[in-house]
Amino acid sequence: MSAQLGREFQRIKRPILAALNPNDGAALPNANRLMVTSAHPGDGKTFMSMNLAMSLAREMDHSVLLVDGDVAKPGVSRSLGVSDRPGLMDLLEDSDAVVEDAIVATDVPNLYVLPSGQRSEEAAERLASRRMASIVAELAADPARIVIFDSPPLLATAEAQSLALSMGQILLVVRAGRTERRALDSALSLIEPANAAISLVLNQTRKGFGEDYDGYYGVYSGEGEKFG
Repeated sequence: MSAQLGREFQRIKRPILAALNPNDGAALPNANRLMVTSAHPGDGKTFMSMNLAMSLAREMDHSVLLVDGDVAKPGVSRSLGVSDRPGLMDLLEDSDAVVEDAIVATDVPNLYVLPSGQRSEEAAERLASRRMASIVAELAADPARIVIFDSPPLLATAEAQSLALSMGQILLVVRAGRTERRALDSALSLIEPANAAISLVLNQTRKGFGEDYDGYYGVYSGEGEKFG
């Protein structure tokens, strides 16, 4: 990760951490359960998930578990070389499986990964099951562990809606110049009403904090038919 990109992720993670440790004492329920998603494929949500996980792992008081919840196209598992390992879908298939046994340590201190595991035609139903709720609760039982789910795009599959049911924070990646307002509205409608705090992050704008460069991530606050 470049120094510039590292600084941008430092900005992005601060509100996430603030929800975990609020100054007013009113903690967000399930704040250490974070889902990263997008409206469409190709908007950069897996890149966001992986780099955000690495940035959060540098925090002194937290460990991070990155869960590959994009079971149809498990980009995290492929990138980290754990596609052949048992993972989330295997835990959902076998109620006797030990959850912690499927977690894999990475080369990054305090960063762990739960692969997607085997594919299933009943992925959406399994992700919305009581077994899934139990697994998420177990993974996030330690408040010092931040659990990040790399989710499928909301408009591509039904799995993201199922995952959202167990989350405390949802980060929706918006690609500048590509994600249309109507697509964003449609994506948001699929997770509303939700108990989770929903944030938008703008990807690949041309400018950020007075500098010209590609690949900037920032919290979206604009209007328009398309973002950027």
